[in-house]
Order: sequence, then C-alpha cells, then structure tokens
Amino acid sequence: MALFGKYTAFVLLLTVVAYFSIAVVCELTAVIETDRGPVVGEILRTVMNSVPYGSFRGIPYARPPINDLRFQPPEEAEPWVHVLEATAEGNQCPQMDFIKDTFSGNEDCLYLNVYTPKVNYDETSSSDLLPVMVWIHGGKFATGYANASYYGPDFILEENVVMVAANFRLDILGFLALNIPEASENLQLKDQVLVLKWVQRNIQKFGGDPNRVTIFGCSSGGVDVDLHMISDASRGLFHGAIAMSSAPWSAWTFLTRNQSETRAFHLGKVLGIDTEDKTTLYRELMKKTPEDLVTGGEKLLPNLIHADRKFKPIIEDARVAGVDAFLTECPIKKYKAGSFAQVPFMSGFMRDEMLSFTTSTQNLHWYVELALKQFAGCHHPVQEKLTHLYDELSKVLHKHISELPVELVTQAINHITNTLYRPVIDQKVKLVAEMSSAPAYYYQNSYNAEEYSYHRLQARIIPSLTGAGHGDDLFTIFHVSIFDLPLDADHPFSKARKRMVRMITNFAKYGNPTPDGTSDPVLNITWPRAPGKYMEINDQLTIGDSPLNEDAKSIQKDLSGLVWDEFNGCDQSQSR
Repeated sequence: MALFGKYTAFVLLLTVVAYFSIAVVCELTAVIETDRGPVVGEILRTVMNSVPYGSFRGIPYARPPINDLRFQPPEEAEPWVHVLEATAEGNQCPQMDFIKDTFSGNEDCLYLNVYTPKVNYDETSSSDLLPVMVWIHGGKFATGYANASYYGPDFILEENVVMVAANFRLDILGFLALNIPEASENLQLKDQVLVLKWVQRNIQKFGGDPNRVTIFGCSSGGVDVDLHMISDASRGLFHGAIAMSSAPWSAWTFLTRNQSETRAFHLGKVLGIDTEDKTTLYRELMKKTPEDLVTGGEKLLPNLIHADRKFKPIIEDARVAGVDAFLTECPIKKYKAGSFAQVPFMSGFMRDEMLSFTTSTQNLHWYVELALKQFAGCHHPVQEKLTHLYDELSKVLHKHISELPVELVTQAINHITNTLYRPVIDQKVKLVAEMSSAPAYYYQNSYNAEEYSYHRLQARIIPSLTGAGHGDDLFTIFHVSIFDLPLDADHPFSKARKRMVRMITNFAKYGNPTPDGTSDPVLNITWPRAPGKYMEINDQLTIGDSPLNEDAKSIQKDLSGLVWDEFNGCDQSQSR
C-alpha cells in the first residue's frame, strides 16, 4: 500500500511537472474577438531568426459540410461563446493523402489558419496594418491541406506580412457537377470565396489590412487563383494575385460538362449505383461515406492515371446555379475580353515543369497522350515529336522508368512542358498585361535546388534527372518542416529562398516585386512589367525578352484559338 502511495505521488508529480512544462512552452496570445466568437492562439518563433508571431490554427470559417450540407454551398460557421483554443490544425478534407497515399480526412474540414507578426495586437491602439497573403494550396484539385508542417509561414512572416491558409473541399466533394438544383458545383472555389469574405471581416483584428489582400497559389491552387480573377463572386475580395505554374485552359485543368457528368456516372457504377438519372445518382451519392467516394474514385476509369480520375472545375449553368454561381462563362474568353479583376498580377512557370511527374513509365506515357490531345487533330511539328515519343513509350510500358534511356525521358519532359505549360501560361500573362489597368509581372523559374527540391524529396524521380520541376518553388517560399531543408543563412538554398520570399512579399506590400530596384541588396534588380519582358529566376536574377523556345512559340501561335477553348469547357456540349 505504501509502495502504491509513493508511486501515485510520483505520477502526480510528473503530471504537474509536465503541465507546467507545457505551460512554459506554449505561450498563448491575447484573446481575439472574431465575428463568430473569441479565439486564442499561441506565440511561436520563426525557425531561422526567432521572430515571435501569433499562430491561430483550426479556426472554423464555415459550418461542417456534412449530412444535408454535402454538395451545398458553404455556410458561415455557427457562432460560439467560449474561447476557442486555435492551437491545433483543423481536419484535412477527405482525400488520398498526397504523402502517405492512403485515405485520410474528415468532411468536417472547413478550417483556416492565421499567422501574424503582430503578437498580442490590439486593434484599438494601432492603425499600422500589415499586408495579407492568402495561400491556396494545390494538389490536382483532389489532395492537400493547409497544415503548417508543409506550408510553414516563417519566412513570409519575417518580411512583416500576415498569412492565411485554409482547407477546402476536394475531388468529388469539391467538384461534383450534375447540373441539377440539388447539387451545387465548383464547391472548392466557393469555399475559398467564403475564406476571403472571412478575411475581409476579421483580418484587421489580427493586425492585417483588409484592403491589401493578395491571393497566391501553385498548380491547381494557381488555377483557382486564375479563376478567382475572372469570377464575379470573388470581385473586391482581394487586391493582388500570384498564380504559379497555372493557366485555366491547359488540358489538365478543366472538365467539360459532359466529361464531368460522365465521370460521376462512372463513379456511381463503381459504387454499385446503377442509374442513368442524375437526381437518383445524387441521392445515392449522398448516402455514401467520404471514404467510399474518394477510394471509389481510385477505381474510376482504370486506364487513366491518378490525376485524371479526379473531378475538376467546370462552367456552371447560370439558370441552374442562380445566385450561388461562381463561374458561368468561358475562362479564356473572359481573359481575352479583359473581364477580370484589375489588380496587380504575377505569374509564370518552372523551366522543367514535367520533371516532377516523371515518376513512372505509365505516368509519362499518359502525359504524352494528354499533350497530344491538345493539338485536337491539328498538324504541327511538335505533334510529330510527341507521336514518336508516344510510340516509343508504348513499347516499354512494362519497364521501370529508370530503365529508359535518359535522352528519351528528357525529350518527353521538354515537349510536354512546351505543350501543357509554357505557351498557355505565356498567353495568359500577355492577356492580363494587355487588358488590365494594373501591372503584370512574368517569370520563368530555373532554379535547381537539386537535393532540396520537391521533385527530389517527394516526387522521387530517378536520380539521373535534374532541373527545376513543378512545385520546386514551394520549398523556396515555405518552411517545410517535414523535410530537412537548409536553415543556415549563408547556404545557397537559403539565399535563393530569401530572394523568392522577398519578391512575393514585396508584391503583396506594393503591387511590385522589386520596388527598390538595385538599392535592395537581396534582389538588386528592377523587374519590368509584362508584356515584353520577364524575370529569369535562378542563382542570379536576370531580365529577358521571352522564356519560350521556338517549339513553344509555334504551339502558342497555332493553338491559341478554339483548340484551347475545348479544354476549359468552352465547347459545352449538351449535358446528359
């Protein structure tokens, strides 16, 4: 009994010590009164320079989209009375996790994070508000989350900018499209609109300026940024936009209505729903679990790779969508007409975009096929090169990609990047620059971080391939704590990151990535506006006339009309 008493006392002592240790480690912010209820965050320090900042994670911005709210436009979060401890990440939305490749997530996932350099900010004592950057994560419209472990705000905060990142619905839960009143469409984008409205109402309480909000995103997140540029639903909710590696009329970014509806019915059959009626399909999909919907999609159209089994943005029928519509007109035509937000814009691409997707012979073969589709029967020299690559890859589909000749793989990377990325992004930037009253800035990012790149650490391509691949720029913007990236200020990677972060935060502050020109020792350059000039981002920053090679220029010239219209739903066929 005495022994038990001593053991109990010892356990209690450890508990008390642990409690006070946590209390010391976790320093809380002041309570912030949002318009839905009070929140408290924690005071953390940036990873390199130990700058204190307020971290508020897991703030609900919408009601959980569960039960009757599945496939419905987001609704504002219910108010709360007690102080919400915003010190842990909110649930990620249902998905096949892009790191673990297993199902994860919860439909109750509409949460956002706010990070502010203004620790314990009192809005009544200061009018010195900071610019705000709202991050829209990528992931093929079907995966990803806003967690600080992947999108750590440290380097952005050190430039005295507030950052917001949010989770939003993905894949079929974010993009089911049946053209019936019961099921809203483009829900991922509508979730993001609600995030931007939350920022407008609340960000001043965290020291942010609601009149200086920049949205930024990469890959599918960049496409979302591009679409916010042309959506009336987003108008006035942001004041600058950065779209990285994206254009909404590339072949990988959009679905026509027929494609989307056919995909939904295929999924229904995979899940045992045997119907040709859209309302019946919707009702039966409502009964399925999130895991059913997501993992069922993995079995969808088995001849397609992972990326093309997913649901994507679509043009809504204004007669059906009504006041909740996000996009009812053709994106490329909206850009050509200048019908987009007249705000400072920054966009560009990685020199070797396709490099990060060169993970298997089958994957590479599929992308060659997708690139060929973009020619839509037109005769073009690059089409001939792609056809040759397609035939050669068809012969070796059984082989591991590491067994293929490096020259063959390199040619495929170049030709696919030339077709699916360079010309379409170049055209988008030119349209914005020519049709906007605000400045546009254009870049090609050729910085090769080698072992510290996304394509090396996460995509796991074969070691003999190197370059500047899709998503590599993210590692030069965020603190990605799940990987061991350099934090020594004198390391070349840290210097490259400092340049990149300085440019995008300058843009958020001034609508200009290089406002101080050569007097800024970090950048030491003046970035001229597009069109006509672009920034080459590498070990050094240089200015050039055009980042397109001759193949990309010829593709843009020959395919800039109706062929690209087809890939962003502008050929809308009759729905089922």
